[in-house]
Amino acid sequence: MEESFSGTRISITGDKVHFPLPRGYFADVQVSEEQTQEYCDVVSRRLDATLAEEKCRNERLANGLPSLNPRDWKSVRSFDGLQLFRRRHRGRSTAELATEEEFPQAMGAVTNGQPSVVAIGHIPGSIEVLYGFAGTTDEETRTTMSFQLKRPDAAVLHTEFATPGDPLHFFGLKWLYGARSIGAPRDLCCLQAMVAIASAKSMLINI
Repeated sequence: MEESFSGTRISITGDKVHFPLPRGYFADVQVSEEQTQEYCDVVSRRLDATLAEEKCRNERLANGLPSLNPRDWKSVRSFDGLQLFRRRHRGRSTAELATEEEFPQAMGAVTNGQPSVVAIGHIPGSIEVLYGFAGTTDEETRTTMSFQLKRPDAAVLHTEFATPGDPLHFFGLKWLYGARSIGAPRDLCCLQAMVAIASAKSMLINI
């Protein structure tokens, strides 16, 4: 398994790898100012897209329409106050479906056969609980993942924490490993950010 991330080559070699990996297995990942700005741009684009989708859904509801167009989205299940929708194929190929996505990573996933899904609803909780999803340490991240994955492992490779001017700020580069009930274990590197928006309807968004 090998991953290039933030200019650092991470590799796991050998006949057998045992999880969880030992503490300190990954070297510290140094992120330059230029790379940090690139990641911030990714977060900004995701945030803008999320807010645009939220605005569109609210406008549909205000006009007496379903939050998502049932012609394009099929309700597949509901649980714990959330409704899960999957994008309909409507005779289109995966390549055609991928053009509906706004980001290269999502387009690649759909092209490779992953479905587009959206979860809409409300979950009771607090800002503190939501911020806990950030998982600022290896142990916290593993604990959060354990609710969804079997035998999870994780490493927080680089982090930025709250500041006096942005007390809920979190920016993290993470390595994640785990398996669902069906399928082989998989690993990935990801960017996670918590963004607080102060407005008439304050929001804390996990990206």
